[in-house]
Amino acid sequence: MKFKNIALIFLFSVIFLGLTGCGGSSGNHPSIQGANSTVTGRILNNQLAPIPNAEVCLYKSEEAYKSTLAEQTKLAGTQAALRLNKIGDNLRTQTNFEGIYTFNNVPDGEYTLLAMAGNNLQYTQTGIIVSSLRESLIQVDAQLTPTGNASGTITLNGVGVGGVVLYLDKTSYVTVSSDNGEFVFKNIPAGKTYTLKILEAPITGRSNEVLAFSGTAPTFTAEAATTVTSGLTSIPLTTKLNSKFKYAMSGSVFDSNESPLSNKVVIAVNTGSPMAVSLRGGISSPAPETTQELAYSYTKSDGSYMIYVQNPGQYQLSIISTNNKEIITPSVQMVSVDESDLIATPAGCDSFTIRSGFKVTGTVYDIENPKGGINILFYSAATEESYSTMSAPDGKYTVYVPAGTYQVSVAGDYNVTYPSTALTINSDTSNSSIVITAGEPEYDNSATALTIVTSEQLEGFEAIDDYFYTVTTDLSGTITVSRYAYNSSDTIDVYNDINSESRPTKVSTAVLNSDLYVLTSYYNDETQQAPTMETYLYRFDKALNLNAKIPLTPLNEQTGGVIDTSLIKDEVNEKLYYAVVTADGQMLWYKIGNTNTSDPFREFSGYTMFTVPEMCSDEQYVYYVLTSPVDGNIFFELFRFNLYGGTDESMGSGSIADTSNFPCFQLSCDDHKVSILVATNEGYLIGGVMKHMTDQPISLLPYVSHYTEQGFNTNLEFDVFNYYYQSNKNMLLNYPERSYFTTNQSSITTARYSMNPFRKTQDRIYVIGQTETGFGVISYPEAYPGFETPY
Repeated sequence: MKFKNIALIFLFSVIFLGLTGCGGSSGNHPSIQGANSTVTGRILNNQLAPIPNAEVCLYKSEEAYKSTLAEQTKLAGTQAALRLNKIGDNLRTQTNFEGIYTFNNVPDGEYTLLAMAGNNLQYTQTGIIVSSLRESLIQVDAQLTPTGNASGTITLNGVGVGGVVLYLDKTSYVTVSSDNGEFVFKNIPAGKTYTLKILEAPITGRSNEVLAFSGTAPTFTAEAATTVTSGLTSIPLTTKLNSKFKYAMSGSVFDSNESPLSNKVVIAVNTGSPMAVSLRGGISSPAPETTQELAYSYTKSDGSYMIYVQNPGQYQLSIISTNNKEIITPSVQMVSVDESDLIATPAGCDSFTIRSGFKVTGTVYDIENPKGGINILFYSAATEESYSTMSAPDGKYTVYVPAGTYQVSVAGDYNVTYPSTALTINSDTSNSSIVITAGEPEYDNSATALTIVTSEQLEGFEAIDDYFYTVTTDLSGTITVSRYAYNSSDTIDVYNDINSESRPTKVSTAVLNSDLYVLTSYYNDETQQAPTMETYLYRFDKALNLNAKIPLTPLNEQTGGVIDTSLIKDEVNEKLYYAVVTADGQMLWYKIGNTNTSDPFREFSGYTMFTVPEMCSDEQYVYYVLTSPVDGNIFFELFRFNLYGGTDESMGSGSIADTSNFPCFQLSCDDHKVSILVATNEGYLIGGVMKHMTDQPISLLPYVSHYTEQGFNTNLEFDVFNYYYQSNKNMLLNYPERSYFTTNQSSITTARYSMNPFRKTQDRIYVIGQTETGFGVISYPEAYPGFETPY
């Protein structure tokens, strides 16, 4: 698994071509809301002894093969993988020391169970019916059996056909035919009867024809430790018409010497209609499937490929790896297919490059004893690329890396005592031991002050682990997202393929599950009086790779147009929501992932809004403000929304004098209080309510330098940060500002108001401010004695 730059995100997945995928929700007790059936059982070996730490997967039968594709194509954790895995339709767990596994709250449907203890002992069972109306507890015991291989050849008009994706019906076993049409399914449980399936795709150069079996789909029974050929020796294919494909994208695949590679399978997954997410106690209405979900093609002798699709949209592309030593760059790429990208004029894709890597094996030891379940990271400072794996229960690990020099580290409260120096890998390496000791991990306990020189305007600021991210705009309308290490003012990665065509832009940002979300909105009319805003949601991984670009403009048009937008972060369910204010002043909340087709899951009537208030949340509530002009003043009311029960409660209300521009409300939370900052064209007002209070009168006072509301003052201790910055950089660090839309109720303008300068990660706190040359950033560990932390 490859990550650009150091990324202490370790993914454990079973990825091997022609075997199986066991991806999806991880953890010992997966849970899906809205269902109440339990699937449980015991996993035994052939001597009927329980097997601890066996991997157990539960798939929706008809979707099982898609999980393997998500893993084999480096899509794990991306928006494409979410669509392939159907969010919760396949589950993963491990057996306990008694060999028992449990899946709680399993939705109704037909499932396939896969259990495995390594490649050579596996079990699969299809046709498991889960129905909450029939029985709430379903027991499926499994005795693992030896595995075997099944091979054959597919032909078209007597000639072998390569690059065809084949799978075994209702299982997660997937393979791809080689250049001469040969294929093999490795390590499939013996004694089972399987039906061969073909994943249909148009034939390159003939967009209206797809491959299919010339007769009925072949079936066979696998035998242990043998290559099964009966019924699979030569399977004739035919073609059938399919005229649904209207659009296309094209690209090429090369090796490290820029030579073309043939018969490489490129998978495209439509991410333009993301999956629905549920809210505890809220309304769940999944969007209907309106877009083609999956397409693929394979490269010709010149390395080129053409993927035909039925619908325009955002597609995520990746290559099926034919062996673990293949290092594919980029591992994933995003391609936008619009109405003009017809088959005759396909959308262009960046080239993929495949280079060879080396296999590194060894054992992790906790001083002397083998240690399983340890996440291991190989990091190359020269290329800023990382490769991760996890040690097996016996401590053994395998990772594939290109030639280079690597620092070895592990996750958790462990220190690596061996190797004590960097490893140079230029060949396959075995017996590469890693020795760890328990203890507090080493980290930088000092504060850093950085100066970022730029003429661009700061619009967003976030942090993930040891990195911080800025979102800036320039006069040309380009929006730039940049990534920095906590101790360096040099950019590591930059994404600037966002353009608002010189129009005033509102930016909203959030971090969730180590992904960075950037929401951009601007008016599609230079007069800024048109009610519809162009809005897109960008999702980046920690390394600033774009995983999804979701157009929200159709949703804005569906509501009759909107005049302001923002993101809401749900700490409880770890979800994001999209908030808008419509042209008629109503505020609506949508679930991110179900935005293009669904109704809002929350709407607020009886108020006339002109801006989306900047909200805050904690581990139980989302806090928000509703406003309306009343008798020459602005009436506001502070509410909290219970993320568990789905109920609202008023915390208090107040009013302020009306101004020529409608005020912008911002909220901030600490452990005890919700603070309110109101930006008007006449200055700032500030106030707050204790979290346990209800129906309180709220007074807002003029903002002064020593007011002590959390997150908004200059005394908490922004003056201290300013003093530290002056001492280290010899320049002032001023409170940061960002753009907000506001209105004088006849036209829309943008104004720059204060933004919360603090961000916190697991290990560090970041503070951003503006300077005479751009902006400055201070970062420090929470235990650093020099600053009073705002958290």
